[in-house]
Amino acid sequence: MYSGGVAGVVIAFICVLVRQVFLQEERIELHGRPRVTEAGKKEARKTTIDKWQAQWTRLQDKAQWTKRLIPDLQGWIDCKHRRLNHHLTQAFSGHGCFRHFTYRLGKTEMNCDICRVDDTAEHVVFTCPKYDDLRQSLSECVNDGRQNPQKEITPETLIDRMLQSADKWNAATEAITSMIKRKEIEERAKAQSVPNAYANSEEDSLSSEENSQ
Repeated sequence: MYSGGVAGVVIAFICVLVRQVFLQEERIELHGRPRVTEAGKKEARKTTIDKWQAQWTRLQDKAQWTKRLIPDLQGWIDCKHRRLNHHLTQAFSGHGCFRHFTYRLGKTEMNCDICRVDDTAEHVVFTCPKYDDLRQSLSECVNDGRQNPQKEITPETLIDRMLQSADKWNAATEAITSMIKRKEIEERAKAQSVPNAYANSEEDSLSSEENSQ
């Protein structure tokens, strides 16, 4: 029902662009120097990351959700324990089983059945009551096993805390993966119970428009 390839487009931009473009420029620049020192390598790498950050910051019409999660690329780049899976990629990109995304593909309505608001990745991971149990686990695992109202998890703080340690990253990955798996099961069940509901509603709408003309 959902394309993992599409879901990875935005995250792939983050993970691959620097290697494909800016690192090549860095290698060319270092190759042209008569002598390369460790300090020179560090300076060149900082310049590379600064260029990458500038391009990421300038990006206006795409990846706005991912930019909220990862505004500063330095921590993301430096993290050694960062690992992505299919479900985490959906949560970080906003592409996949969320109705905000599948609505644009003509597959579903846009709103959450329970909350009647736009069913986005942010809604599923951070606010929808259907996932409160997993959200509590997520909050505890990135707050060192404690519920702390002063350290409420938000889109702006989640990944920053996951990057702090491998234990936090892995525990948060487990909680978010469970959320997205549950969401996928719910959406498949919905599609199977009313497989033509969305298409029929579009046909009814078109028929009404034609009859009114």
